[in-house]
Amino acid sequence: MSIRIPQALRGMLKMIDCYKCEHYYVTWDKNFPHGCRAMDFKSLQVPSAVVQSSTQGKDCLLFKQKIKKRQVNDEEDKSP
Repeated sequence: MSIRIPQALRGMLKMIDCYKCEHYYVTWDKNFPHGCRAMDFKSLQVPSAVVQSSTQGKDCLLFKQKIKKRQVNDEEDKSP
């Protein structure tokens, strides 16, 4: 048995997560709280949603995965 997903929802399921993108930032503008440095714009919606609606459902081509910073344990910071 397979589940059929309506065409309108298919694009939403594969949307890029801007919060994991190196170019995403939160602005100080309450009217446009989401920003993309790569495309140089701010918006009310997350940038990937704006890109999909502007390009007839195509994903953002400038997505770049954030590199996680290494977390240092407190014990490693202590000097003997």
